[in-house]
Amino acid sequence: MQLIFHSRRLERAFRDPAFAVRLWGADVGSRYEQRLNLIQAQTDWNRLFLFRALNLHPLRGDRAGQFALRLTGRWRLIVQPGTSPAQVHIMFVEDYHA
Repeated sequence: MQLIFHSRRLERAFRDPAFAVRLWGADVGSRYEQRLNLIQAQTDWNRLFLFRALNLHPLRGDRAGQFALRLTGRWRLIVQPGTSPAQVHIMFVEDYHA
């Protein structure tokens, strides 16, 4: 699947795991890389729902159309399906308890 990054920082964090660790710490940084590799290896958006460990779920309200998946207990990756089933937009990483 094609990854489309919302910011250069997110793309750099994927391409440079050490940068991801500096941004979010070792647990979140390594999980970010793992999750994006898993997403990239899929053929289309709907296959992501087969991985229960991702805890992929739709968001509501002002974030309708976006989906969250678990990185660690408090951290999640926000994604959005692309215009084709083989694209996904990587929106941001957040600590949703902060």
